[in-house]
Amino acid sequence: MPGGRVRTLTQTCLVAPSQWEGHVTDGRMFYVRCRHGRLEVRLSSVPTDDVSDAVHGGVVLEQDLADPHESYMEESVMMEVTATVLDFDGIR
Repeated sequence: MPGGRVRTLTQTCLVAPSQWEGHVTDGRMFYVRCRHGRLEVRLSSVPTDDVSDAVHGGVVLEQDLADPHESYMEESVMMEVTATVLDFDGIR
């Protein structure tokens, strides 16, 4: 799995964009954003506590959503859509 098992998850903005950040078990940070009908997951290349490393990190998932104006996503939907790159089993 490209991202790994999620250790922490925090929603940092509810809408415009909906966004989350957290750590995977190896210490890298991830950043998830839903804005303008696009969902994106980015991952830092090294363990860090600085979310900007994830914001500017490698893209592990990009997905266009049905509504090109969508900037809101429920956390449970985000978890389902990103399940191919992030394993949320440890925090559910």
